[in-house]
Amino acid sequence: MVSSIVEVVINLITEFANELFGNPNVQAHNKWIILGVVFIFIELIHRSWMIIWFTLGALAAMIIAFFLPDENLMQIGAFFLTTVVSLGIFLVVRPKPPVPDDPHIRKGRKVICVKTLDNDIHGVGAVKIDGIEYRAKLTKGSEPVKESQWLILEGWDDKDNLIVSVRPMVEEKATEEV
Repeated sequence: MVSSIVEVVINLITEFANELFGNPNVQAHNKWIILGVVFIFIELIHRSWMIIWFTLGALAAMIIAFFLPDENLMQIGAFFLTTVVSLGIFLVVRPKPPVPDDPHIRKGRKVICVKTLDNDIHGVGAVKIDGIEYRAKLTKGSEPVKESQWLILEGWDDKDNLIVSVRPMVEEKATEEV
């Protein structure tokens, strides 16, 4: 089932690319603009900030195509070079996310869920600690947690800014109130 869906998606992408780049009626820079818009659309849906680099590559290729419409190899080279360089710069320059050092954010702390937590693809919700809302996610294997349920803080994950890992409270008594 999954392999047939993947095949359909690959065939659609291949047909789109053949139609876009194989059509002599569409000017070269317009092809790159269309491809850039497709990348932006995918980024807006996915919101990972990892596809935006392909958009920058398409922009660079569009500029080359505007001045050199028949230089396909240069356009493709500009696309890949700009994508790789911009992604590399981002990975080197981006600041490290802060590790919570606030004494209020500690393991065993009782917190309240303010945005539903579940184990879906993104799996990110929110909890409130001392009136401040933090992004949160469940520990593996936990059941979904709805708003206004109490949770126990287990720690944090430094992959994204202040994501707090939590597990649902088993007992009603907790170490502290919020």
